Amino acid sequence: MKHFILFIAAILSCLTGFAQGGYDPSGPGDPNPYRKLSVLASPKSGGSANSHNGSQIAVGQTVTCYANANGYYDFVHWLQNGEIVSDNSYFTFAMPDEDVEMTAVFELNYNPESPDDPQEAKPSHRVTITSVPGIGGYFNSQAFRLCEGDSINVYAYPNNGYHFEEWLLDGILVSTKNPLNIKMTDKDLNYTARFSYNPVNPGDPAINMFNPTTGEMVIDRFNPGYLSSAIYDLLGNSYDYSQITSLVISGIMDVSDFGFAYNLSDCAVIDLSRTNGYTEIPSYAFESSTALTEIILPSCINSIGRYVFNSCKNLSVITCLAVMPPSLSYGAFAGVDNSVIIRVPAQSLDLYKNASGWNDFTILTADSDMYSLTVSLPSDAGDGRYRNMSIELLNTSNGQSYRYLITDKTEYIFDNLLSSTEYSVSVKNNKNEILGEISSLKIVDKDISAQFQSLRQPKNIAVKVMTPDENDITSEVTIKWFNYANELLQQGPTLSRVLENSVISYSITLPLHLQKIYLQPSSQTITILEQSVLTHTLDELGTGILKGKVCDADGKGISTAIITISQNINGAYTGSEIAQCDDDGNYEIEVTNVPIKVSISANGYIGQTKDLQTPTDIGHIVLEKNTGITVYPSYTFQASTTTDQETSDWFNDNNVAYLIEDLDGNEILDCIYQSGSIILPIGIKIGDKINVVVYSKNNLFNRVTQTVSINSKSVYANLNIVGYGGISITTTDDSAATGICILYDMAGIQIGKSRFRGNSISFENLPDGQYTVISMQKSTLLGSVSNLSSFQETQLVRGSDYLLDNVNVVTGQITNINITDIPDLDETKLYYTDSKETYFMPNKSQLTIGNYVTLKAKLTIKDEYAEAINAATLVVDIPSNCELVDNSIISGAGYLGYEYADNRLSVPIKNLSDAIRFCVIPVEGGNCKSSAFVKLVIDNNEILQPIGTVYFEANNFSLSVPQKTSKTNIAIRGTATADSEVKIYDNDILVGTTYSMPNGQWSLNLSLYKPYSKSIHNLYGEVVTQDGKRLLTQSKTVDYDQGYVDLSKVTMVYNNSIIVFDHLNGRNTANSYSYAPGTTDFTFIADFTENNPEKISNVIIKILASDGSVRSLPADYNATSGNWVVRTKYADSNKLPVNVTANYQLNTKTSMFDIDRYNDDMLNFNGYLETTISSLANGTSEIISDSDKKREIAIIPHGENSTEYITIEQIDYHQLKAEFEILSKISLEDENRSFCYRDTI
Repeated sequence: MKHFILFIAAILSCLTGFAQGGYDPSGPGDPNPYRKLSVLASPKSGGSANSHNGSQIAVGQTVTCYANANGYYDFVHWLQNGEIVSDNSYFTFAMPDEDVEMTAVFELNYNPESPDDPQEAKPSHRVTITSVPGIGGYFNSQAFRLCEGDSINVYAYPNNGYHFEEWLLDGILVSTKNPLNIKMTDKDLNYTARFSYNPVNPGDPAINMFNPTTGEMVIDRFNPGYLSSAIYDLLGNSYDYSQITSLVISGIMDVSDFGFAYNLSDCAVIDLSRTNGYTEIPSYAFESSTALTEIILPSCINSIGRYVFNSCKNLSVITCLAVMPPSLSYGAFAGVDNSVIIRVPAQSLDLYKNASGWNDFTILTADSDMYSLTVSLPSDAGDGRYRNMSIELLNTSNGQSYRYLITDKTEYIFDNLLSSTEYSVSVKNNKNEILGEISSLKIVDKDISAQFQSLRQPKNIAVKVMTPDENDITSEVTIKWFNYANELLQQGPTLSRVLENSVISYSITLPLHLQKIYLQPSSQTITILEQSVLTHTLDELGTGILKGKVCDADGKGISTAIITISQNINGAYTGSEIAQCDDDGNYEIEVTNVPIKVSISANGYIGQTKDLQTPTDIGHIVLEKNTGITVYPSYTFQASTTTDQETSDWFNDNNVAYLIEDLDGNEILDCIYQSGSIILPIGIKIGDKINVVVYSKNNLFNRVTQTVSINSKSVYANLNIVGYGGISITTTDDSAATGICILYDMAGIQIGKSRFRGNSISFENLPDGQYTVISMQKSTLLGSVSNLSSFQETQLVRGSDYLLDNVNVVTGQITNINITDIPDLDETKLYYTDSKETYFMPNKSQLTIGNYVTLKAKLTIKDEYAEAINAATLVVDIPSNCELVDNSIISGAGYLGYEYADNRLSVPIKNLSDAIRFCVIPVEGGNCKSSAFVKLVIDNNEILQPIGTVYFEANNFSLSVPQKTSKTNIAIRGTATADSEVKIYDNDILVGTTYSMPNGQWSLNLSLYKPYSKSIHNLYGEVVTQDGKRLLTQSKTVDYDQGYVDLSKVTMVYNNSIIVFDHLNGRNTANSYSYAPGTTDFTFIADFTENNPEKISNVIIKILASDGSVRSLPADYNATSGNWVVRTKYADSNKLPVNVTANYQLNTKTSMFDIDRYNDDMLNFNGYLETTISSLANGTSEIISDSDKKREIAIIPHGENSTEYITIEQIDYHQLKAEFEILSKISLEDENRSFCYRDTI
């Protein structure tokens, strides 16, 4: 069917004749056959597809479908019954004898890098258009904003007597074409259109002739839109239009040119057969042309407007050269006598006789002055090598083209060609590339022929990628082919059917594991001369030895020094490794031969950083001993409670952080923050005073400040922390299980929502202030309204629909509320929209402050209310930590007017079916919640109905790590302000550095510091912004277990597209895919680092869709493929998969050392293990000489000796300290057991 459609479209779109020899038109059948045409867009958010949607179209009628992509989307192709029929946004075909569903497929042009960030929004800039001279012309749009990367066409319309010449950008010539296609860059653009006066040279004798004696006028040189000016100039000083009795026009016309007929009071014959550039005779074009007796219409038209020939009483002959009868609008032939003869192409005679409106007249053939051109292909065409390519005939005078699809024949005949006309003929492939061309074919009162002797041949070219040791790794890399304009031609190792002598380029992209070994190849440009297989051998990056010695000022080696190596490889992979010094301070490590950033640190010393181009022997690194003053902070913690509670001297929270400030509250820079201590910079001296500040990185308590005097080299500060307060809500209502409580802060912003569990709800960790609690029955829309004021604007009534309580929260206290009855709520009466077709959604769920997020609202009014609505307004509450992007509100009709005040956006809705999009920018970090409403005016009553709430998180900085892993080298990622330095610490040891990208994203592959089975690693990030500001991320825990099985990847298979979500490395193999309506099956395949069904069970595939929804689907183990597979359907183009992960149950035995196994036995672990570990066993532990140099731990009852140590490799004091700070609730109440450690010598 696909080829049939292409064949029909190629022949019938604008051709004035069918190929002779073998064509036998079938009988007319039903005199009025009509079929339904449906034109769809996929996804709906991608753009619009217009033309006759849902209409009944006459069989054989030429139909043009056109697609317009929305912002951030690109048009891909047209589908008919799931098959691609065209990749042009404007697509013309002939209606077959069956219902047709044409679908315009759009593709989101974003680059999803993680499940948190499916796409990146784009900043916009201003475009200004001016004309020179100022009266030279005007434009379809003169000043507007355009997002980076988006395109728009700007049309220049010359004023009378002026001609468009060229486009200038900042005074530099950029184009002579009209319209100008503008693709937005990263700055404002100022274009100038230059016009010239009097475009036609009156001294040119070969153009535009008029014989006043005979009244014959020929116009064959004019600019579109200037036909009337050309006629006016030919009349000379008389300007007497009544002299014109016959008018022949040749060239490209604009619809506005049809005003020429208004003054032709005595013109009897008008010949438009040689014109092109339009598809419709506009309404009223020849109305009341009473002198008109004959008119010839061109083959390019497909419709005739209203009253075109109204009251043309003397019209006797209409020649219409269109192959398909143009559709007739109301009154097209009103007042025309039925005796008029219609002359049409011979092969179209039956079509006109059966076409409504045309069949009211006598239909005859138009054979006079019509000739043919026979085109012959080369003899090698007989083997079918040119099949499905096209032969195109171009009328060089008016630009009209005719096209045949090449089949098995070698000879093609173009009929019904006009005499005294010049043509060119070419053979083109489906990429519109020319294989051969014959020009200057003139038809003068006879048939002619043209023979292609030879054509450029299509060739196949392939690339084979080899390693230096001659291993073929082509299947592991991505190869893309591009044409001379850098447009993607094909992806894969082979480029097929590319024409000889074509200049093409190809790129090779290495996967992550190869980027660590080989140099990323540069793009290669070649000229295709013959079929061949190119071999590309990769170059190894190579490795080198980084070595040196770390020593103190006396030259003594520092054995405790840590060497952190960070490298950016191939611009895409950032990796870090750690080296440790031996007893003499020496270190040596093999690393990739690329630039290196080396950080050297040791407790008690001032660290250093060095940048190296290649690994080398950097010799002695001398670290100066830190002789500064040391602060030892500690704290007590009291949780909030309804009753007095004794303070605790230990609080297990890794997100407690310290800060040193001066007495004015300014941070003192260059402090060295170490585990349990802070070393002050040298400028701080004994006798000074400082502020020691403790704060919560996850906002669990108010910052506490203590001013201390520095009286010695060691300063101790103890800070009393009291946790934030909270609210406890209880009820005796038996229906509480369906009830919810919504919490609004003192600014009226919703900060929490929860449902009752066991007749109670609690909100914890609330900063001091006045809060409002709404209690009501569960409601998806009403329960998510972000602003209290907006909630109170709805039709809900306090007391009968909901309860409201004002609560004052103070630090350290839980405030109680008791509710007796939760009101019933009938919300069905409140909704005027169809919930299935109404939505409000963001384009991302997480971003860094300063970047754009696009919000999109779409509503569909229920049928029963549609006619009653007098006005509609979209109302959106913008989060207080976000700013609206000026003039970013757009819909299908273009930019919209709006009002914006007090963080509320109001947009009058002109077309209820149009989606509305706009952009906001988070300016402060935190959770962002925005609610949208539609304000309807019905019977002079205003109704505010919520349509949805969106959530997204804006980060100053963030850190994402795997919670558990079996890998000593892990991939982590996060966000930070643009171009900031990011340092990652593992248990306070620097393990990697990198820099955030301009969009705030960063990623890093790092080695865990001293991992051993069941070791626990506290990772946190330190972000240093460009202005020197220091920020800390929350701490994240990574549990390392050699026996653990990691999720390796989830593969999504859809319609022959494969996308791999690589969870080990945090990357995807593709950025987008095309969705074809009707093809709804998706397959998801989960792979683990060990696909062992005895270890892995209960695999659940979790799929994030483009609307923010998540599906959780159980996957089955496939013994054949050795992985877990699930299949599902996605039929809604607004809800398509964008990222995938998997949850699973791991069935493994406990490792030999398992801290959790000892549970309460370790509750008496005493503080920080200090320096004398043996004292913890009250002198009972002993250090035994052991040649194996193993490190061991044991649980020893008090008063007993024990040699039953558990051996652990690669464990040290700092690791143990961190281990127990995390996993133990330290208490001194139980003195039955002690924890012992020894490092044998």
